Amino acid sequence: MVIFDCGFENNQYTYIAVEEGTLKCRGTKVSHAVFRNYPMLQIHNLRLEECIFENCHTVYFADCKVNNCHFDNIQTIYVDRSPVSGCEFTNLRCDNDCVICLEDSEVSYCTFKDIELTNEAHLTSGVGDVWVESCSFENICTDRKDRELFFCEETVGKIFKKKVQFSIVDEASCNGLDEVRCTADTGKQLLWMAAYEKGLVTERAMEVMREGVSFDETRVDAKTMALPLEALIIKIPVYNCLTRAGLKTVGDLVRQDIMQILQIKHLGKVVITEVVQLLHSLEITGTSWDNLL
Repeated sequence: MVIFDCGFENNQYTYIAVEEGTLKCRGTKVSHAVFRNYPMLQIHNLRLEECIFENCHTVYFADCKVNNCHFDNIQTIYVDRSPVSGCEFTNLRCDNDCVICLEDSEVSYCTFKDIELTNEAHLTSGVGDVWVESCSFENICTDRKDRELFFCEETVGKIFKKKVQFSIVDEASCNGLDEVRCTADTGKQLLWMAAYEKGLVTERAMEVMREGVSFDETRVDAKTMALPLEALIIKIPVYNCLTRAGLKTVGDLVRQDIMQILQIKHLGKVVITEVVQLLHSLEITGTSWDNLL
């Protein structure tokens, strides 16, 4: 049996199944079909070729073969015992642990593009015999600092129940993994550019950021670090600016790195100068505040 050039749209729930014992048609094929606007779509025991899946919340494949299909604006895709090859995944969105959940399945020769992962979600996670190879990744952005897109964890041993994380991707055969962007880095770049335009970024600050230099707070005695800002001579606008940022003691000021300082609302040269003079009066020099003057 072959289903060709058809559309399925706006159904609340669709379950497409081919029972071998009932229809006696092994290898049923669906080609050039369009599946659009489904909250839940389950497909079992089918061979799908050149189909389109758009604007669906959840798509589930079991015992299928998925070839040369296009997925756009899908939230979660479950792939169970179903090889996926030559497909294109674009504009995927996720509010769960991962976008594509694999179980005993292989993904190969696919393209992933224009995908933003939030809530530290992974692009794919795996259970059982899973593998990702020969895929390309374009314009992928994640909020994970480790930029890790793939996750597979299994429990090993009946006695110890030890969890071991396995790699499920052949990185050497894939393109674009080294260009995955981190939203945290993007935010820092925007913040840095804004600060630069306000004249708050000095050459020394840029050098410190490149070298990753930090202030050694052990140089300051504990009593001085614990001094509250309200006990010091400081202008009221500057005091308000600092305390609204959660800085209440000398130690809080000393521990700030350059990026943390630049995130303070209503920060300007006046505030930076006042803090530097305050710290110098306490014989504290060489902090991140100094590097901004």
